[in-house]
Amino acid sequence: MNGYKIEPGANLRDANLWGADLVGADLTGADLTGADLRNTDLTNADLTGATLVVAYLLGANLTGANLTDANLSHEKLTGANLKNASLVRADLWGADLVGADLRDANLDGASLLGASLVGANLTGANLTGANLTGANLLEANLTGANLAGADLSGASVWGADLVGADLVGANLSGANLSGANLSGANLSGANMEIANLTGANLTGANLTGANLTGANLMEAKLTGANLTDANLWGANLSVANLEGANLTDANLEGANLTDANLTDANLSSEKLTGANLRAASLVRANLSGANLSGANLTFVLLLGASLTGAKLTDANLEGANLTGANLTGANLTGAKLTGVLLVHADLTGANLVGVLLVGASLWHADLTGADLTGADLTGVLLVGAKLSDAKLLGANLEFANLTGAKLLGADLTGATMPDGTIHD
Repeated sequence: MNGYKIEPGANLRDANLWGADLVGADLTGADLTGADLRNTDLTNADLTGATLVVAYLLGANLTGANLTDANLSHEKLTGANLKNASLVRADLWGADLVGADLRDANLDGASLLGASLVGANLTGANLTGANLTGANLLEANLTGANLAGADLSGASVWGADLVGADLVGANLSGANLSGANLSGANLSGANMEIANLTGANLTGANLTGANLTGANLMEAKLTGANLTDANLWGANLSVANLEGANLTDANLEGANLTDANLTDANLSSEKLTGANLRAASLVRANLSGANLSGANLTFVLLLGASLTGAKLTDANLEGANLTGANLTGANLTGAKLTGVLLVHADLTGANLVGVLLVGASLWHADLTGADLTGADLTGVLLVGAKLSDAKLLGANLEFANLTGAKLLGADLTGATMPDGTIHD
């Protein structure tokens, strides 16, 4: 063709094959360095191990082509048609694949280091174990793509569509995924340390065991997401929507959850030591056995939440609403509870030693067997409260309202009563 031999191992360096019909051609191991392949039809051609460095492929049709182990580094493949193509272990380092059609392409183990895939269509593509370090995937379509074990560290995936994508064990450390759609994606065991996920959609995503240390998830949508065993140490989840999310055994130490929506979330046995949950919504959330020591829970909504056996030592709950919450056996030693609402709350057997409850409302709360030794209950509303067998040794009940309260078996030794007298 055009004086060139089209055969395996052919030397086609700088060859002019512009617009040629090479459908199904066998160019295994061929040297096509610098070749002009513009508008060439290479549909189903076999280019296994071929060298295509600085070849001109603008407008070339590579549908179904076999480019296994091919060298396409720094290649210009803008808008190229690579649908169903095999690019297994292909070298695409620094390649320009802007707007390329890579639907259902096989890029298993391919090197796309620093490649530009802006707006590329990778729907259903196989990128298992591919190297996409520093790649630009801005607004690329990766719906249903397989990126298991792929390296996307430092990659720009801003606004990309990754709905239902498989990212099991993928490395996304330092990647920019702000505004990306990852709804229904499988990110179990993925490394997303210090990744930017601002405003990302992770609705229903599987993040089991994922590493999100220091990640920015501000305003992210995590509704119904599975974050079991995930590491969110120091992560920013402010204003994030975690309604119905499963956070069982996740690590949220030092995380910022300011104004986050955790309604109906499962946080049982959660590590939230020192976490910032100011003004967050934890309505009906399951926090049984959770560790909230030193956490900032000011103005938090915990209506109907379960905090059975939770550790809230030295936590700040000032202005929080715990109406109907279950705090049976919870440890609130040293917690700040000024102005808190504990209406109809269950504090049976809770440890409230030395707590500050000034101005709090415990209307009809159940404090049976609770330990309130040395607690400050100045001006507290305890109307109809159950304080049977409670320990109130040395507690301050000055100006408290105990109308209808049940104090059978309560120990009030040394307590300051509502009228200012000391109980003997």
